[in-house]
Amino acid sequence: MNFFFFLDTITIPFIYFLVRDLHVAEKESDIGIYVGILGSAYYGPLLFSSIIWGYLSDLIGRKPILLLGLIGSAISSMVLGLSSSFEMAVLGRMLAGLFAANSTVAKGMLGDLTEGDPTYARPKAFSLYGMTFGFANIIGPLAGGYLTNPVIRFPTIFDSSILFNQFPYALPCLFSSFLCIICWIIVYFFLHDQSIPTLSLLKFSSLSEYEPIEDEISSTLNLSIDTKDENASSPKMKYYSNFPQQQPPSQQLHNSSSSISSSLSSFYTQNSSWIFSFYNHPLVNSSTLIAISAYFIFAFLTLFYHTTFSLWSASPIGLHFTSDSIATCVSIIGFVK
Repeated sequence: MNFFFFLDTITIPFIYFLVRDLHVAEKESDIGIYVGILGSAYYGPLLFSSIIWGYLSDLIGRKPILLLGLIGSAISSMVLGLSSSFEMAVLGRMLAGLFAANSTVAKGMLGDLTEGDPTYARPKAFSLYGMTFGFANIIGPLAGGYLTNPVIRFPTIFDSSILFNQFPYALPCLFSSFLCIICWIIVYFFLHDQSIPTLSLLKFSSLSEYEPIEDEISSTLNLSIDTKDENASSPKMKYYSNFPQQQPPSQQLHNSSSSISSSLSSFYTQNSSWIFSFYNHPLVNSSTLIAISAYFIFAFLTLFYHTTFSLWSASPIGLHFTSDSIATCVSIIGFVK
């Protein structure tokens, strides 16, 4: 199941009541404004962090980023459930949006796992990935609606609970955190990362891997490197100093440090400007922009519906539904979708 989308849909049935009970709105007609702010707090960080998480996954691998995202999502869900103020709820939603960008990393991992598969596994894999959104749209609202106010809903179990008396929306959030932790364990022990991190290029075990960076190391450290050894099964490196003999050791060290700093600065400059060269990428053309625009419209309409429906169904001037009634409606619609 897509836990990052699950963390969003689980709040649909109770987000109106959460804002109402935090007493941040002076009038009941103003609750919709704060519900919108709380929803935007989730997608604001998501807008900027998706590219960053994707870039980091190329550097250190997909699996570490996924594990970090699951832990962050679990923490953010607990922060939301234990919120005693509107500001704390906004913080929890912002953290959830920050780590929810790992859904893009999961798509990248699917591409890595199915790369070069002759059985057309990639379309099937991405179809199954799309099904997880529908599954989360069914289970998430049910969990959010039926686990809210457990002291009233399940008095025989939670009647004496001080925690759920004070925080009636903590149980669905703690439930989602529990699922994230279970997913973290599964990813850690059973998921094999097929990506090749960029940083792993620094670890070479054969001459073919070493040769592309031989000249760069030589020029940077001012060293001659001899890897010519026909009788060795692995590269044999010999270093011969080419520093001018007339320079004192302190001057040699200074020159070497300056050269290394210059190389590191050049590396940082080249890699920090990657986002500015995005628009010159060959994949950025009219076809991809049209596809992205269509997906944007679809996402906008979906989120607009979720927000409007939760307000209209919970408001006294609307349907005046309870959280479980809202959960049932949203889940049925999610099943039909």
